[in-house]
Amino acid sequence: MEPTYDERLINTYHEMIGHRNDVIKEKNKWIKTLFVCTIVLTAVIFGNTLFDIFNPNVGYVRY
Repeated sequence: MEPTYDERLINTYHEMIGHRNDVIKEKNKWIKTLFVCTIVLTAVIFGNTLFDIFNPNVGYVRY
């Protein structure tokens, strides 16, 4: 027996929702990756600044 129009419509909606969920999962993965990269970059810049401040004879900041 062939599915009715309503059943086909419901199946189409379920497929669309599944696709959207996959897209959201992929974007969440990118957000997490970019967050980690941002934290690492901030830590490197902060560490470089601290090193520069505590070693006045070396680096950009000289007192």
